[in-house]
Amino acid sequence: MQTLEEFISGIKNSISQGVKIELISYSAELIGCDIETEGIELFNSLTTYPRMYWSNPCDGTILTFGQIRKFKAYNHDFANLSDFISNIESVHASNLNDHQGIKIFGGFSFDPNGPNEHAKAWNSFPSTYFYIPRILIEKVDDRWIVSFNLNMNPELLKNIKSQIESLHDNFFKVINEIIGSQQQAKPVIIRKNKPHTSYETWKESIERIKKLIEIYKLQKLVLANSRKLELSAPLNIIKSLYYLHQHFSDAYIFLFEPIKQNIFLGATPELLITKIKSDLETVALAGSRPRGIIESQDIQYGLELLQSEKDNEEHQFVVDQICEKLVKIGIDAIISEKPTVYKLKNIQHLKTSIKATGEYRLLDVIKVLHPTAAVGGVPSAQSLQLIPELEKMYRGWYAGLIGWIDSTDNGRIVVAIRSSLIKNQIAHIYAGAGIVKNSDAETEWNEIGIKFQPMLKAIGAGRNIS
Repeated sequence: MQTLEEFISGIKNSISQGVKIELISYSAELIGCDIETEGIELFNSLTTYPRMYWSNPCDGTILTFGQIRKFKAYNHDFANLSDFISNIESVHASNLNDHQGIKIFGGFSFDPNGPNEHAKAWNSFPSTYFYIPRILIEKVDDRWIVSFNLNMNPELLKNIKSQIESLHDNFFKVINEIIGSQQQAKPVIIRKNKPHTSYETWKESIERIKKLIEIYKLQKLVLANSRKLELSAPLNIIKSLYYLHQHFSDAYIFLFEPIKQNIFLGATPELLITKIKSDLETVALAGSRPRGIIESQDIQYGLELLQSEKDNEEHQFVVDQICEKLVKIGIDAIISEKPTVYKLKNIQHLKTSIKATGEYRLLDVIKVLHPTAAVGGVPSAQSLQLIPELEKMYRGWYAGLIGWIDSTDNGRIVVAIRSSLIKNQIAHIYAGAGIVKNSDAETEWNEIGIKFQPMLKAIGAGRNIS
């Protein structure tokens, strides 16, 4: 890692030789601070927006605060987003010796066609939104690093040392005040809990889907529902994130807050795509059973899932569709031989790993895969037309995508299920079920009831709520 003096000297030397530099990242080590244990308190205290809390076994914990550049669109604008990302690396300078590219964070809505008439609650979440954070905290080579990103301009160049030192010193002053302090927040009580769609309407929708499967070429459709919660106080971020870490540590935990009190919270088990250099990995996740109360019951549920014709059919639709979509962009994937049972705290799924190696652009893969049959249906186009009509709601970023991409085309993007939108003291939680020809309405209703539980309990900080 270059010192500040070495970094500034290198920038000025490059500019004097005609090198175009528009973005700089100055990184420093966070000594005496462990973000894995203290990151939640730090995230809760630093109220610079947009901000994101991101944690999973692959990336560890990453925190972002503020933004220096952003890309927003009200459709899935892959072409212009690609240009936005491509332009970054050619004009970016970093003091990290083994720099892997600047990370951008954000996501996509579920529906590529953009908002519909039910989209008001999601007005702070465009269909495509990615940003370069002003402050990024992550682990690099077993060291906690804070990176300060700045837009380069003639005024900054004149005072670059003092501006970086000021940003650095102010940040570490805040860190020292926060770490170890006792943070208080009101406990959250869920006062009202109302489903968007009643059970009777749910049954009618499933019967309609089954008729469409009989008459047309529809094979599977994921039908989602939501619940509207009225809260006694704004979300207690500390308790909610601690709850998710305690109970869903293997999941991809995220909290994205583009503006104050507009929070997208989730703990998803579903990876859309990881790309590290030339290695790609995705998963098919479909087919569900609850966890058993005792071990023998849990094992029995897992065996039933592996042997279920309905669940295996639903799962195979997802596997086949992912592989067919990848073939369209020239990717010949390697699939694990048989699905395995993937056990989460309150539910278990069938899971198939899908991998590939080659020179593929990450956004091309994302564009062709999203949405998969695990959250949309088969065929995709027909399902996307039917879903808003059947659900009579806008999914927003639920079942959409969230994660990071870097300027050298690495990234990790997940499917944002088991998630909720919280605006002030109103929360919307979401869950869906895959409907096939032999689906049973009551069974599917009970399944989404189980899928609602992680967010219900996270928002209520662990209370049992029905």
